[in-house]
Amino acid sequence: MEQSRLGAENHDNRHCLTKCKHIAILLGMATVSEEIKKAILSAKVSRYQIAKDTGVEQAILSRFVNGRTGLSSKSIDQLAEYFGYRLVKRRGK
Repeated sequence: MEQSRLGAENHDNRHCLTKCKHIAILLGMATVSEEIKKAILSAKVSRYQIAKDTGVEQAILSRFVNGRTGLSSKSIDQLAEYFGYRLVKRRGK
């Protein structure tokens, strides 16, 4: 099976808390979860505020950042939207 190339594009919108940038994620090198974790840790707002804005419980955010739990696909979707990430499938090499 051909390895897919995925990219996460951080685009400017009303929830974007970081500078806009393009991030290439290649399967096996970085994961969506790792990118979400980085966004939470570098956010200019508290985890409480992120939880309030996204509906993802603050306790879940803390356990996730500390490596004690994963996130549901719904939580990943909510956080990705909040931080302005969009998954983009790139065409083959």
